[in-house]
Amino acid sequence: PNDFGLMGEPPSHPELLDWLAARFVAEGWRLKPIHRLLLLSSTYQTSAAHGASHEHAARTLALFGRWRQRRLEAEAVRDSVLAVSGQLNQEMHGPSVYPALPRAVLEGQSRPGDGWGKSDARQSARRSIYVFAKRSLALPELELLDTPDNTSSCEQRMTSTTAPQALTFLNGAFLYEQAAHLADRLRREAGNETAAQIRLAFALALCRAPSTEESKLAEEFLSRQQRQIESEARPAGKPASARRRALAAFCLVLLNTNEFVYLN
Repeated sequence: PNDFGLMGEPPSHPELLDWLAARFVAEGWRLKPIHRLLLLSSTYQTSAAHGASHEHAARTLALFGRWRQRRLEAEAVRDSVLAVSGQLNQEMHGPSVYPALPRAVLEGQSRPGDGWGKSDARQSARRSIYVFAKRSLALPELELLDTPDNTSSCEQRMTSTTAPQALTFLNGAFLYEQAAHLADRLRREAGNETAAQIRLAFALALCRAPSTEESKLAEEFLSRQQRQIESEARPAGKPASARRRALAAFCLVLLNTNEFVYLN
């Protein structure tokens, strides 16, 4: 993107590019009509679901037979987690906010915490666009998902898949806290019925109802997790507390699924 295509591959459909360029000129060099044309096309609206085989999927992708699978940007992932858990603060405008940073991140500075303010929980839950940008400090949940480096220009965001991403999103404080908030939301809005909690969790996180098999697996997971938590508690923990922690673990699993962070 930053060398006029000299290091890239030639376009697969040069005739289409020529036609779009001619249409752009015919529309009076206005971008909005071209944007409307692209967004309303059947190609743009095609699903990213795979075909019958990987070979078929690769062949049809080259011919725009399906949409390329795409992960949400780092900021959108964080905002989606906050929205699903019910904690997103949609307040607009105003100064930047300073979400809490892990101690390990702060200790990487010569003077830990210098230049990083402190916001309360309500302000910290604002959208990621309001998070203060500091070159030497970055939120792990944003940095790990390829948010641009503040020390240089970014011509195009890369999408990487690394082990630290999975480790941070399964064990990090941010996802752990939001999973607990989501569990509380399920208990508050769906009551104490397990099946209702599972249905609401899928609706909030994945925007669909669970299949019969998924519901069965989810119920088995919750029962198994609750028994394990109760057996490990010393002294014996309360069943209600164990159930809440089991539900939070289930929410953490949903927030870590590919279906949650990838667009179809």
